[in-house]
Order: sequence, then C-alpha cells, then structure tokens
Amino acid sequence: MSFQGSTEKRTAPRALTDEEIQALTRALLDEKESCNGVKRFHVLRDTIAIFLGLYCGLRQGDVRKLRVSQVWANDLPLDNLEIPPNFNKKNMGGFVAIRPIIQEVLKEYIPLVLEHRAPEDLDPILVVARPGMKRNVHSGAGRAYRTDPGINRPTFAAMTAHWNYLSKIKDPWTFHTLRHTFATKFLERYPGAIKQLSIILRHRDIASTSVYLHPTGKTLKDMVMNMDGPLGATP
Repeated sequence: MSFQGSTEKRTAPRALTDEEIQALTRALLDEKESCNGVKRFHVLRDTIAIFLGLYCGLRQGDVRKLRVSQVWANDLPLDNLEIPPNFNKKNMGGFVAIRPIIQEVLKEYIPLVLEHRAPEDLDPILVVARPGMKRNVHSGAGRAYRTDPGINRPTFAAMTAHWNYLSKIKDPWTFHTLRHTFATKFLERYPGAIKQLSIILRHRDIASTSVYLHPTGKTLKDMVMNMDGPLGATP
C-alpha cells in the first residue's frame, strides 16, 4: 500500500514477521552466550540498540543519542525511558516502557560501559563505538573534527546488515524496519489505538502515524477466515 505525499509516493516499510522476530531475537541472545571479551561487549551493545528499536519503537537517532542515565539508576535498569522534546529532530517528548527482555540485557551491558568510561564522563553515551572510547576534538587540514564515542550511521547500517545475515532473514531489513515492526504489532494487539501509538512514537502530527495503518497479510487472512457461513447470510 502506498500513500500520496505532496510530491512523491511513500510506500509503507515492511514489518518483520513473527518468525523473523524470533529468529533475530534468538540470534542475538545465542551469540551473546557464545562469546566473551570485547566481542561480547559489542554483541550486548548491538542487542540493546536493536531491542530498543524492535520492542520500544525508537528511531536510530534516538538510540544514538541516549545516555546511560536515561535507562539506568541506582545500579538497576529503569522500566520507563523518558525522551525529552526535540531530543531527535523536532519530535515530541514522551515516555516509553522498557520491556523486561531489554532490562535483562542492560544488567549485563551497563556495568561494562561504566567500568570502561572516561573518568570525566559522568553520564556516558549508551551505545558506544567501543569500550572506553572518549569524545575528542582534533585538528587537521586547517579544521577541527570530533571523534564521538557513539556509533555513527554507517556503523548502524553495518550492524543491521550483520544481524540480518546471522539471523538468516531472507528479506533485508533496516533499523527503521524495527520501529515499523513495533508499530505494526502494537496495532495488531490494540486495533484502532492510533492516537495512543502516535503518542508512543512521539509524532507531532497523527497523520505521520497513519502510515502504520496498513493491514498485514495475517490480519487480512484472519478477517476472511472469521467470516463464518455463506456470504449474504444474516449474522
């Protein structure tokens, strides 16, 4: 299904199927248990980033900017994530529930981030490029440039491609696919709750949320299969 915008058609992105969600989740958790050291740190980091998209509906830009204090307090994971207004682009602020599956990974990941943080970094970036990486400003070629401890867009793209391969999901997916999957599953569970979904996704205009109103193949199948009796018969 496509939607006509002001100058071009916009096609609703695909959502992962239940089987693909299970395959991706299993690949992440299985890999976490089979490695250690820096590799384990990177798997934990990737798991947190992907789960925040898949189970909380966060954007890539949200995940890249999050700080540890937004998900962790008093040596425990929080069950609610507060996103301030204009945190990423010009989106609204709001609260997102942190699911137990994410909290369990945070219990392993956050102590490693805090252990390797720079002494002056009291509230480090949540999804860091590598353990202990500092934010530095360098100069060269007549200009200053910054080394940011957070992972950048190309790294995010490489990360999703890596887990697309390990999970053996045939159809390629992007980080935005995870957000779309969250929204699609939310409406499957709560049909018609478009206003609530708009608040969770922090859209300023509910029209932005309408892209998630497309019916899935499963929904269409269930609707047809639930049409008991011959067509035209009085219910």
